[in-house]
Amino acid sequence: METYDVEIMPQAENELFEIGYFIALNNPKNSQQFIVELVAVFTDSLSSSPEIGAVYQDDIRKLTYKKYTAFYRINLSKKRVEILHIVNLTKPLSARNIEF
Repeated sequence: METYDVEIMPQAENELFEIGYFIALNNPKNSQQFIVELVAVFTDSLSSSPEIGAVYQDDIRKLTYKKYTAFYRINLSKKRVEILHIVNLTKPLSARNIEF
């Protein structure tokens, strides 16, 4: 089985920090643990099965875990997945100024 490198892009890293901060407001003990779990689920899933997510738009796919969605792009020739955003979709992408 081929594996792909998974890179979390800077904007997605910022969004993970915001998710962790938001969770910590109500549950500081579990905040960091959840972020580690969230990253592990996305990176493990996408490294072994990058096409697992639904096509969102053009070459952008999405994969959801619990209530958080990762938007990503696959580079087949480089065997690489770039996670572009990780967000809770209770706030629409347009309200976050995210466009693809």
